[in-house]
Amino acid sequence: MISKNLNTGLLLLRVTIGGLMLFHGIRKIEKPEKTINHIKDVLEKKNLPPALANGAYVGEILSPMMVMIGYRTRLFAPIIAFDMLMTFYTVNYKKINQRKDNGAWSVEVPVFFLIGSTILVFTGGGAYALSNKSEWD
Repeated sequence: MISKNLNTGLLLLRVTIGGLMLFHGIRKIEKPEKTINHIKDVLEKKNLPPALANGAYVGEILSPMMVMIGYRTRLFAPIIAFDMLMTFYTVNYKKINQRKDNGAWSVEVPVFFLIGSTILVFTGGGAYALSNKSEWD
């Protein structure tokens, strides 16, 4: 038996994952010379094409907006998950065993986005999604 609150929970998860990730993307628009150029430098150090840095706009602006409104959630949620996997590969791999001064796990935010978006890949956007009749939701 499926809980009557399942769709409300999926809505809240979509809005939370998408909304919080969108703040990271907005920063990339506000300060591209600082953020995107930094990402390009990190990618070059990993022998990856710097042009991949532009994928941050898709993973942190377009995809979060689509997840929030529930449009093709199963298409856009894995893009957010991939964005987080890239941050682990390029930056956060050194921090996995570290804690911040306040005791928090250094990678808890990217792990939250990774797991939350992966959950949406499996569940879809729910009944309150814009494209809830699609196989992508």
